[in-house]
Amino acid sequence: MAKTKGTPANDTLLGTDGNDVLRSGPADDLLQGGGGDDSLYGNPGNDTLSGGAGDDFLRGDPGDDVLYGGDGSDTLLGGVGDDVLYGGAGDRLIDGGVGNDTLYIASEADLTGIEIRNVEHIVFTGPVHLTLTGTAGDDTLVGGAGNDVLSGGDGSDVLFGESGNDLLVGGNGADVLYGGAGTDTLSGGTGDDTVWAEAGDGPLDGGDGNDVLVVAQGTDLDGLAQSGFETAWFVDGTGTVVETRDLTPPVDLNGPTFLFRSGGLVQAMQVDGTETARFGDSEGLTSDWQLAGKGDVNGDGQDDFVWRNQNDGSFAVWSLDETRPIELGDVFGLEPRYGLAAFADFNGDGTDDYLWRDADTGNIAVWTTSGLNSVTKGDLLGIDNTWQIAAVDQFGNGGQDILWRNAGTGEIAIWEMNGTGEPTRGAVHGIANDWQLAETADFDADGRADMLWRNQNDGSLAVWTSEGGGAVARGNVLGLGTDWQVAGTADFGGDGKADLLLRNDSLGQVAVWQMDGTGEPVRGSTFEVPAGWQVQAIDDFNGDGKADILWRNQQAGVMSVWEMDGDAAAQRYDFGFDGDLTVLAVRDLSADGQQGILARASNGDLAAFMFNDGAAPTVAAIGQLPTDWDLL
Repeated sequence: MAKTKGTPANDTLLGTDGNDVLRSGPADDLLQGGGGDDSLYGNPGNDTLSGGAGDDFLRGDPGDDVLYGGDGSDTLLGGVGDDVLYGGAGDRLIDGGVGNDTLYIASEADLTGIEIRNVEHIVFTGPVHLTLTGTAGDDTLVGGAGNDVLSGGDGSDVLFGESGNDLLVGGNGADVLYGGAGTDTLSGGTGDDTVWAEAGDGPLDGGDGNDVLVVAQGTDLDGLAQSGFETAWFVDGTGTVVETRDLTPPVDLNGPTFLFRSGGLVQAMQVDGTETARFGDSEGLTSDWQLAGKGDVNGDGQDDFVWRNQNDGSFAVWSLDETRPIELGDVFGLEPRYGLAAFADFNGDGTDDYLWRDADTGNIAVWTTSGLNSVTKGDLLGIDNTWQIAAVDQFGNGGQDILWRNAGTGEIAIWEMNGTGEPTRGAVHGIANDWQLAETADFDADGRADMLWRNQNDGSLAVWTSEGGGAVARGNVLGLGTDWQVAGTADFGGDGKADLLLRNDSLGQVAVWQMDGTGEPVRGSTFEVPAGWQVQAIDDFNGDGKADILWRNQQAGVMSVWEMDGDAAAQRYDFGFDGDLTVLAVRDLSADGQQGILARASNGDLAAFMFNDGAAPTVAAIGQLPTDWDLL
């Protein structure tokens, strides 16, 4: 063992194969330990210390020193100054000390168990596979040429993977992750992170927070396995953002889909309460195709649209599936003289069927459907043009039926339909021409539609109930002046029987008559409603099974809901509804039984008003569609 101390000059101190202790003098010295477990002390000056083989202890002390650990389990202490430290396999402690220090890690070094402190720069000279974890503060972690694992931990960290197939995890905080070359896996963690992506990267996950994916020049966003990002920045070769794209995944909407047309284009829009509406791609449609009817040909509960060619009479059905591309049905040939008289379920199978009528002869035919392109054509059924279709409703016990009226005599007859088969042709019933059909509704709760007649001379009413097989029961005449109008029919009492909403504009009054088939109704009290108020809709707005009344005063910019209980309102409440708004629909807008109003302003802004029991509706802007797009 050698114990050697330097002089004031620049010395070279050499150890032996034993355990040496070498101390430099105040000048710039070179200390080489050789074999054995050596201790090398730099003292003031810019010294170079090389431990060699063995478990060495190297301390630079003041000055800009260079420390080579060599083989073995070494301890390297830079001390004060800008030191350069070379670590090796199995080192125990590397501490740069005070100053701007640089650590070089040898190729393929095993860093397990090495404690590294106070080092400002780490340079890896080979494909070292690093596992680095940040502190609770804001850290900068830099990988090497190997397959590294960098974890930022708490704080707003910056992670550089460099070369290799790296795994970078930001952790908590607003982190910035750069994978570098290789197939990297980057995860932002919690916080608002920024992740730089390049072609060939592996899974990229923004994690929680409002995260940005930076897409390098020449990288295809669609080719990246990315998720959890809200925004994409596309950058050029200088890192300047040239495009921003919203990556927020669309909300899964459950509400109805509407179809709009503007000139030669049609477009679907789906809503779900107060969620932002979603629009599908527009589909071209020439002007010779016009809407002939709406119904459901596939039993999915959504409207399908029957288009008719005005030139050759051919027709086709379009089916909507939310805002996915519109499914275009086959085109069926049909002579133009056959008009679509009704589109309803004539065989009770849950899908709507075509009722065609020959304009020349009056004959009809039913074509049943069981899907977009499935049509079964029924035979022609003879009836002349003096008989007009007064209503299509369920007058029997199955699907939809036809109420006929003779334009000359006023007589009526009910045909109970049987799909493409022969209908049950009911008896002809006489009624004078001064009685007009006001409504069809179920006034006796037997599941069959009944007829409400109105005398055009004296205003009186009469209910005829359907008894099946085309038979009817005639109710007594109910006196009502001509200044009273039937404003609507609905079940206001919750007994399953349709009631009448009557209105007298000259008196500014309304009243509800609770009906009981052909029997005497319960005539409710009158209520004052000024002429500026109009019935906007009748529906169940509070979910109690009883129809309610939605009033609108457009000039005042107000709507009012009457939550009905029989012939009187159990509760009334008003809410603002700007006169500029056009009501597009009043219906269930969220597929959960909750009623709402879909409205559009003159500037194209769309809004949803979702009803709350006994309180003003929740209102939200849900999108924009110019007013030259007409709702179909």
